[in-house]
Amino acid sequence: MKHLALFSCVALAGCATSSTLFYPLDELEALDAPENHREVLAHALEVAPSKRNDAWRGVVERAASAELATAEVKDEASAERALQLVESQPEKFPFLWRSTAWLSARADLGVKALPWVSQQNRERGAWQRRILEFAKKDAVTPHLAQRLADEVLLKQLIASTAYTLAELAFERDGAAACEWPTAIKMTLELAADGDPFKPALEKCWRQLAGPMTEAVGKAETRTAKLKLCAAMATHANEPAVKAACAGLEP
Repeated sequence: MKHLALFSCVALAGCATSSTLFYPLDELEALDAPENHREVLAHALEVAPSKRNDAWRGVVERAASAELATAEVKDEASAERALQLVESQPEKFPFLWRSTAWLSARADLGVKALPWVSQQNRERGAWQRRILEFAKKDAVTPHLAQRLADEVLLKQLIASTAYTLAELAFERDGAAACEWPTAIKMTLELAADGDPFKPALEKCWRQLAGPMTEAVGKAETRTAKLKLCAAMATHANEPAVKAACAGLEP
């Protein structure tokens, strides 16, 4: 057949030969266009392993990314199908986990699909964990944890619920995460609840000093003021903190 190449090998034992038909790489490359992505992915693993070079990976990467980009998300069922597609592609083509283009397409699809599945499990934390796991699997895409917090989680929940994504953001980006507005808002909410968010409090005092001391003045109860002041304990000797927390010793 014209579109297939013959691959022959000699058996290790004896002198018998076996033949296997493989899909030619040049034929796969001829399909390298967005509208042919399904056909590319259907035939990609039919290419001989010895021919799966950078050119092959490029064709597969573009086809897989195109498939994610065109995945329809309009309800919970289609969102689940989209998320399953995200999981199934690298099962077939593990190198996709190293592809910045594919991971970017994955992130875009996740932002579209994850909001739809928020009610799948009535336990509030289950949806949050699912978003966190989606973020953890991609250590390449810049600021993914921040994006998922802002564009997915916090469209439905308050800032303090983003703390696990914030932990991941600080783990990956360090002090650069201090420039993320949600980190500051979340830290204020958690401090007022008596649950200080240490990564931000340790790294972001420059960004937090003003909002934290202002929050003490605006807090409606003495208890809330005490919790905020307790969160600022390591900066208790600074004039602004002393002024905000004066007379509030427990």
